[in-house]
Amino acid sequence: MAMPTKTQDEFFCVLCIARKNTDIDTCIECSQTFCIEHINEHKQILGHNFISKVRVCTKLNDIFEIFIGDIQIADDGQLVVHGLSVSHACVRGRSQYNSGQHRVRFRIDSYNINNWIFFGIISHDAIMRSNTWAIPTSYGWGGQDSVILNCAMYAGFNGYYCDFQLHDIIELLLDCDHAIISIKNQRTNSTYKIDIDLHKCPFPWHFHLNLFYPNDQVRILSVES
Repeated sequence: MAMPTKTQDEFFCVLCIARKNTDIDTCIECSQTFCIEHINEHKQILGHNFISKVRVCTKLNDIFEIFIGDIQIADDGQLVVHGLSVSHACVRGRSQYNSGQHRVRFRIDSYNINNWIFFGIISHDAIMRSNTWAIPTSYGWGGQDSVILNCAMYAGFNGYYCDFQLHDIIELLLDCDHAIISIKNQRTNSTYKIDIDLHKCPFPWHFHLNLFYPNDQVRILSVES
């Protein structure tokens, strides 16, 4: 039987020949691609490292839009890049969220060894500042085990441990119906939640990132509602 042919937007698992339009990982050592079911099996046997080959959407219903500090937005709003300075800079998304559940998936494309990137939310009317913990309505998770809750920073809040690494895919879930946000590292499956005080962080929300170190880069992969 003839093998299926790859197109530009499709990848195939070499073990089960499954066509995938979403998540496929490539082994750096052998350059073979694997579906989710066979990633861990191959990794345990060979101990190889993986880089994500998640298909980047050509059209997103949310992008990076408003920023302050030493940041540039590239690739039609899908990539944010920190400049050469060592300084806090923040960026928020374009779309407003006030009902339903919304999952935004990011990939860390460049990551300084000092490990600081923040993922979270702010309210639409919040005044942007480069220091995220100085922004009222800001909630979320950063590097160095930091959790920000409306201008207050806590280390290890609710057991949070930052395990971000280069090429990690980070999922940010905005559950507007229950006033909860959660974060998940797809590589480690570590998941954390924060209950949002709507008096302090009213709707509508925007996703919100903070970068600090030179050339740190984060890309939006997909947005699901």
